Amino acid sequence: MLVNFILGILFSFQVHALDDCSCPTFSCSSCEHQVNLEFYTEKCSGEKGMKSCSKPVCQALDPLPDTCMAENKNKNKKRDVASTPEPVKEEVIATMYDNARVEIGYVDEIIGRVWVVDFRGQKQMAQKGMKVYEGETLITDKASKVRIMFKDSNQVNLSPDSHLVLTHYKVWKKTKGNVLMDLIKGRVRSRVNQKYKGTEASRFTVKTKSAVAGVRGTDFVVTYEEGSKVITKVETLTGDVILQDKTKKQSQSVTAGKYASYVISANDLFDDQEIQEFVERGYMTPVYKMDQKDLAKLDWDTSLKGERKPASHKGEPKGEFICSSPQGKLDQCAWTCLNNPSGENTCRTDLPQVRCERTRCNANGLWSDQSRVPASATTYCEGNKVVVKPCDY
Repeated sequence: MLVNFILGILFSFQVHALDDCSCPTFSCSSCEHQVNLEFYTEKCSGEKGMKSCSKPVCQALDPLPDTCMAENKNKNKKRDVASTPEPVKEEVIATMYDNARVEIGYVDEIIGRVWVVDFRGQKQMAQKGMKVYEGETLITDKASKVRIMFKDSNQVNLSPDSHLVLTHYKVWKKTKGNVLMDLIKGRVRSRVNQKYKGTEASRFTVKTKSAVAGVRGTDFVVTYEEGSKVITKVETLTGDVILQDKTKKQSQSVTAGKYASYVISANDLFDDQEIQEFVERGYMTPVYKMDQKDLAKLDWDTSLKGERKPASHKGEPKGEFICSSPQGKLDQCAWTCLNNPSGENTCRTDLPQVRCERTRCNANGLWSDQSRVPASATTYCEGNKVVVKPCDY
């Protein structure tokens, strides 16, 4: 096993030595179908720098065609035993592997179980103080959090049940750098200290499957949820965040103390080749203002200062409400009339620009499962206020 592992690494580095900085093309066989994409980063050969690429995650067809079954039988035949190569010292392998990675920070604080997956797919439990490298993926358990401190003093806090890929991290000066993180699932808070210029060559970006949040220097939270709707939500504590759909045709500024979302139908999520077209069917919500209580709760929920819940406010039953703006209990729904003409007491869904939306209070204290209510079922939508009641589904 050790011999095969060593040969694999040596072969990989020999192949890369012939490559330029472009990504290789991978595809599933005729006996498989693609179920996901796996991202990895490796060093460019013959040039300085790194390249971030992707390859398909393949799964055997079910049922398996007869031609594929015959092919599998041939694959299972025993291979001839190869001659034994000369052993390679372990320190040589370690040096080759370390040279292919770029250290960008370390695990500063950790609560619960957190995993780090490197670009080869190897998974290990995170420990406080361990180094973090470009291209690695962070995964938190359902009751876990982790804070990563970067070499340029920026930091990210990853919330429970989240996946974050540190896709690209390059910083040259205090006002110039290029950072890209892919939020696959959950919620991440970014504290960005540098004042990036905001150009294509110099920006700090958190990307989801459907939207992009770009900043210059700020403290903000991005949440990505997939349910009946696919929602990318941006909440800004300080500074200014630009929220865009992935095609960058829809864009709006989310300043300090406010939040907004980009929403698309779950049925509109196809593979990466098609998403460019279907993501345009989504829409931006209005930019909403958060009160001091909302901001305090957001700050608490996305910090690693302990596991105690904030004290209840005066006049609020302790532990009863977990969602805010508006207040709601677990699995309650909120109905909101959007774009209603000023002064109307009823939700004028007979007008083309007016719609009634329903959201649900989930276990994370977030209003989720955002959906548009048909005009024939807008009983709870009122013209000038949000209505919170038990869900009607």
